[in-house]
This record gives sequence, C-alpha cells and structure tokens, in this order.
Amino acid sequence: MGRHGRDPRAFRVIGYAACSLNDKDYLAEIDAQSQEIEKYYVERLKVNLTSWRVWGHDVPQGTFDIWHDDFCGELTFRQRRRGKNLIYRLQKGDYFLIASSRNSFKNIRDLLRTVKRLIDKGVRVHILDMCLDTEKETGKMILKAIQTCANFKAGRGVKSWNRGITVL
Repeated sequence: MGRHGRDPRAFRVIGYAACSLNDKDYLAEIDAQSQEIEKYYVERLKVNLTSWRVWGHDVPQGTFDIWHDDFCGELTFRQRRRGKNLIYRLQKGDYFLIASSRNSFKNIRDLLRTVKRLIDKGVRVHILDMCLDTEKETGKMILKAIQTCANFKAGRGVKSWNRGITVL
C-alpha cells in the first residue's frame, strides 16, 4: 500500500469545476462544468483506462470524483479552498480534469505554475476547454507556446515600464 493506504498502481480521476459566487448562474455553471467532465471521462478516458495493463497485470482502478469550488478572482489556485487540498492529495498516476481554465486559475502564470507542479508530481492534467492533455506531445507543445507568450508579454511590460521611467 502507498500513501493514503491505496494500492500504488491504482489511479484516481478527479474533476474540478469552479465558478465565482458572484455569477448569477452559479449552480447552472457548476452543473454544466460537471456534466462536461463526466462526458469527457465516459467518452475519452474510461475507454482507455479500463484496458490498462502494467507488466501483464490489470491495473486496479481507483475512483472518479468531481470537486466543486467557489472562488474569488483574485486568488491563485493554491490559495483557493479546494485548490490547495487538491495539490496535496493528487498523486503520481492520477488524472486531473479541469473543465474551465478561465474559472480555475487567476491568470496564465497561475495556470502554468499549477500545471507544472502537478506534472512534476506525475499527475496527468487535462484542461477540457483548451483541449490540453499533458500526456500527449501536442499538449506539451501548447503549454510551451503559452509559456512563450507569457514570457514575451512580461518582457514587453518591463520594457514599456522602463521606457516610461526614462521619459520622466
């Protein structure tokens, strides 16, 4: 048995649906995201996961669960009530399905930092509204492109700020 008393070969699939409490359709948005996660799990992942074999042995399946979170747009993923708990609980081999990148992260840097931390732990991240699957080369390429754009924008901001100082 591994950490948390679970078979280390078992995996979990955890979905994450988030919406601001300021959104007038909060419950409808959470429900729509949850349905999107369930559909993705059934249509895309479950087919692949049920046939997993490691060294000729069936891999015991873990659980499927969706976590709901309300948030304030000023909080990073780690500062959110469920976010910090998920980062701690997700383990190597787990699948993490995020319905909405817009609702789940404060900004691009928060997205990149969180996804990198989870990938480093061995978690397989899928961001559904971006069609991002970190297990595939295209997903890795999309992350690198986002990182490049974020770095470019940050560099331009510093240059503009420095230019403004020299004008004064």
